[in-house]
Amino acid sequence: MRKKFFFVLVQVIIMISAMGVLTAVHADESAPADESAPTAFVEGISYDFGTLFEGIDVIHDFTIKNTGDADLEIVKVRTG
Repeated sequence: MRKKFFFVLVQVIIMISAMGVLTAVHADESAPADESAPTAFVEGISYDFGTLFEGIDVIHDFTIKNTGDADLEIVKVRTG
């Protein structure tokens, strides 16, 4: 039961973190089309760690790529 709770908790944290990045991307889409703007692209917004065992640390790096025409500035980074 504890393993299942930990697995679900990790997934929720990842999804909340990804939603923060996606919200920033959506905000940039509201800019007028004629202006150059940064566009954040996240490859794989979720990651399945598989079966986890208590006491083992897990790490996954998410790659954020600027596909826009202007410099991308990442501010207010929060972890779950």
